Amino acid sequence: MLDGELDGGGVRYDVTPGWLAAATVARQWLRGGKDDFFLTTSLTVGFSSVHTESPIGVRTGLTAQDTRIGVLFGRTFAGIWNPYVVGRVFGGPVHWNIAGTDVVGSDRHHYAIGLGGSLTLGASLDLVAEGAFFGERSFVLGASYSFWD
Repeated sequence: MLDGELDGGGVRYDVTPGWLAAATVARQWLRGGKDDFFLTTSLTVGFSSVHTESPIGVRTGLTAQDTRIGVLFGRTFAGIWNPYVVGRVFGGPVHWNIAGTDVVGSDRHHYAIGLGGSLTLGASLDLVAEGAFFGERSFVLGASYSFWD
């Protein structure tokens, strides 16, 4: 997380940069050859920690845990273009201290539905873009490099 704001107890808190660690396991059920369909499921568990700062400069910690189960279904075209639809369900607690009181929260939405795609450039490099438009809204750009097949 780079930056943001939170409202709590009628006060707006600044969210400072923090750290995030996550691990994902995935299984491909349909392979998606040169011009074929593909289906993948995934499980991700992540943890993050940031600090929040009140308007009078009081800093407190905010930690979160998130578990996500996802399904991705798409089709490969010409062996390089892979558009897909994606759905995820998720949840996990958020722990925060507001004015000396420990609070536990959660996500507003516990699902995300969107569209994405990847483009294969060469044998090992892929570019990825994905947007979730329903539930949790997000937009992701990425690149991946495969060291083995």
